[in-house]
Amino acid sequence: MAKTKILVIAIVLMAIVTGSAFAQQYRVVFFAAGNEIWTEPGYLGNVGHAFVYVEGYGTYGFYPNGRVTKNQALLGVPGIIRDDSNHSYDASVSFTVTSRGRDNIISLINNWRRNPPEYQLMQNDCVSFVMYVADVIGLDYDYWTTQSPRAFVNSLDRNN
Repeated sequence: MAKTKILVIAIVLMAIVTGSAFAQQYRVVFFAAGNEIWTEPGYLGNVGHAFVYVEGYGTYGFYPNGRVTKNQALLGVPGIIRDDSNHSYDASVSFTVTSRGRDNIISLINNWRRNPPEYQLMQNDCVSFVMYVADVIGLDYDYWTTQSPRAFVNSLDRNN
């Protein structure tokens, strides 16, 4: 009886230390929206948008900082992380991550908020941002899908 009790205690302690049991789980959702809001002639329009929700932290996407033309966005402009909690979407895929995975995502978002990289449509844009989020939690996707928000979300769904 004593050996069984010691074995059970050892298993529970090992599970707690390794994080394999009793670990806090969080939901992360990747979103794709069909059309972006900039539809004035000469300005960004119908480019789509990708963004991510992190349970207990918020919903964020990467944008050009300010109103820019398509040509400016293609050449590169200052970028900014914005709250996308009210953004509509057409497609989504959800994953469960550990607290370590969530912390890694939050660290990435905070780094991009403090020191946002240049926004460059088709090179370093909203899809690139969610791709980096997927990378820090070890998700697989088809690289060729990184140019389309919908294709990227569908690829995450297909490959994980």
